[in-house]
Amino acid sequence: LWSTGATTQTIQINSTQTVWVQISTPPCISRDTLTVTFVPLLPVNLGNDTTRCLGDTVTLDAGYTGATFLWSTGEVTQTIQVNTTGTYWVHVDDGTCNGNDTVNVNFVTIPQVNLGNDTSLCNGQVLNLSAGFLGYTYLWSTSSIAQNINVSTPGTYWLKMSNAYCTVSDTVDVSFITLQPDS
Repeated sequence: LWSTGATTQTIQINSTQTVWVQISTPPCISRDTLTVTFVPLLPVNLGNDTTRCLGDTVTLDAGYTGATFLWSTGEVTQTIQVNTTGTYWVHVDDGTCNGNDTVNVNFVTIPQVNLGNDTSLCNGQVLNLSAGFLGYTYLWSTSSIAQNINVSTPGTYWLKMSNAYCTVSDTVDVSFITLQPDS
């Protein structure tokens, strides 16, 4: 006979409680008491899935200083640094409770922008500078956000090209030569 009223050989417990069992084998009766304590899982949180630029490094932190850690990579430290696309998980155990979490990390490439070599033009000429790639966000040193700009004055021109995750840039120096008329 169990404290729950059950008369089976085993019972299932799913909450913290004290239970007793009484076993009768005439003429003997034996009784035992057990306290069952359920502790919640550790709320391990590696954060949201993330995408970064190829060449970057992402630090994953399992939290819980003083706990033991086991990562999908085999590492046993609180934090790991990753630089390859993959699914990463960690198991954390603080001696009483444990918990797990998984995060997907994706690294994307971005094309390298190339404005070309430094250039000298004759006065009156116009140089077209092009980012060369569609679908990105552009910011030129002239404050233009167009994919291309026309240059008609000397100077150093730069372009920052971005997608949602990465930014690349390039710079070109443009000079103009004044031709002297023949005498």
